[in-house]
Amino acid sequence: MATETTLHVSQAVDIDLTAAVAAVPWGEGPVTALLYAPAGCWLARWADDRFDLPPGVDSGLLAGVWEARVFGAAGELRWYSTPGEGSRAVWLSEHEGMPAGFAADSPLTVERHEHQYVLWGETDASDVPGWQALTTAQLGTLWVPFESARGRIALQAVEYWQEFAHGNVAVAEQRLVGLAALPGRDAPGEV
Repeated sequence: MATETTLHVSQAVDIDLTAAVAAVPWGEGPVTALLYAPAGCWLARWADDRFDLPPGVDSGLLAGVWEARVFGAAGELRWYSTPGEGSRAVWLSEHEGMPAGFAADSPLTVERHEHQYVLWGETDASDVPGWQALTTAQLGTLWVPFESARGRIALQAVEYWQEFAHGNVAVAEQRLVGLAALPGRDAPGEV
């Protein structure tokens, strides 16, 4: 069921990734990052003003990150860095508060629709505290910052639909909000 809400958007330019994430009023709950770099793509955790990277990923690789989606219950921060053009951060939230140093854009009146995207693989026996290994023969191992799960894990998301000219409805924005455990094939109905 869709509900109408206001999506608040704010931006900052020429801001370092770590400074942008640290400026956000995250509130309670876990904060997860999806980091893109030439060396790979990883899920990470933001805690204690730093990124907690998956097992086997060297922290020196953070310098090569060119895009990040950092998200939690309070909102999503998108950060982009383009060579020769600098960096840009965008904060999306249903709450009016914005990160320090960000400028507000016009809020959007939108319909809120919740979704989830199931990550490839099923949890493997992981002995790394705070991390789950999703494995599949095709893709290998994806480390997910999740305390414990049996089966599968999904990215939770919200799509924001808006009516445009001539009555057309489209997805105006989407934001990631968290991770959720899904039942495995061997444990129907259990999480």
